[in-house]
Amino acid sequence: MLLALGGLQGLIGWWMVSSGLSERVSVAPERLAVHLGLAFILFSALIWTGLEAWNGEDHGRPPAGWARGAAVLLGAVFLQCLLGALVAGGKAGLVYTDWPLMNGAVLPPADWSAGAGAFLHDQALTQFNHRLVAYGLLIGASLYAFQAWRWRVAEGMGFAAFTLAGAVWLQAVLGIVTLMHAVPLWLGVLHQAGAAIVLALATANLWVVLRAQPRLFMSGPRSMGL
Repeated sequence: MLLALGGLQGLIGWWMVSSGLSERVSVAPERLAVHLGLAFILFSALIWTGLEAWNGEDHGRPPAGWARGAAVLLGAVFLQCLLGALVAGGKAGLVYTDWPLMNGAVLPPADWSAGAGAFLHDQALTQFNHRLVAYGLLIGASLYAFQAWRWRVAEGMGFAAFTLAGAVWLQAVLGIVTLMHAVPLWLGVLHQAGAAIVLALATANLWVVLRAQPRLFMSGPRSMGL
């Protein structure tokens, strides 16, 4: 499966590059997002495969609800990476370089003449969506880490949760700094590398939850001395 994904990535890469071979000198943002998305799927699959190979096939009993929460976080991180690709492909980071507002407005004007295509191509809308999901990720990752600390349901889950939440906060700060400096190359590359690190940690966090051996407790997070 990993080999097949690698071969498909080569085809998607050509499909992306071909959009910039005529009438433009840049690739289509949606094709860039697909190419990056498949690369990150392969990246996460390699991490998961490595963790399984290193630790064997002995799986735990994930605490109720935690696996779902960890999977939602991983999905949200992946979606944010795709939105970041749309921002990069459309050069949306070069406009509205103020924060927290966008040129002094909460909702910048978007060109809806393209219909639903505005979500892929409009610079204001793609940057706004990227910001909005970032805020949601900050809240979600922070609440997830707080609950993991509060309930202490399984060994290792708290550390994985706090590491992920910390990386999300650092990535958000880096994104703001990158935007307010109009995306210099070195900051843009660093921000993209940060996205890969956050995705790797979200993948590892889900793996940890699925392998967890839940502690027994009676009625709350502080019971049994936890």
